[in-house]
Amino acid sequence: MTKRASLRSNLPAAAAQEAAEAVAAVAAISKSQDNAPVAAPSSSDRRPMTNSTVHLPVDLLDALRLAAQRRASRRARADDNGRGGRPSVSEIVVEMLDRHRDELDQMD
Repeated sequence: MTKRASLRSNLPAAAAQEAAEAVAAVAAISKSQDNAPVAAPSSSDRRPMTNSTVHLPVDLLDALRLAAQRRASRRARADDNGRGGRPSVSEIVVEMLDRHRDELDQMD
């Protein structure tokens, strides 16, 4: 079985250089993230998780995004190093669903 040619071998020289620089930048970011301190997992991180596609009205998604941004900003102000957390719509949704779990369980 022969080894397949690199996808970059078909690129013009300028594009190949740009692709190589992008790969190097991603590697540098990945390395810096590997060395970054890891925050303690939240309660939602300890539960098995899955991905899903949900169809939401635009105004509700915007409200969720704003709430996630406000939470991340609050955490950044409270955090000693000023980094805080990144906005997480999923975390907001999980918290709201947990808060109203009894209503969900009673729905027909």
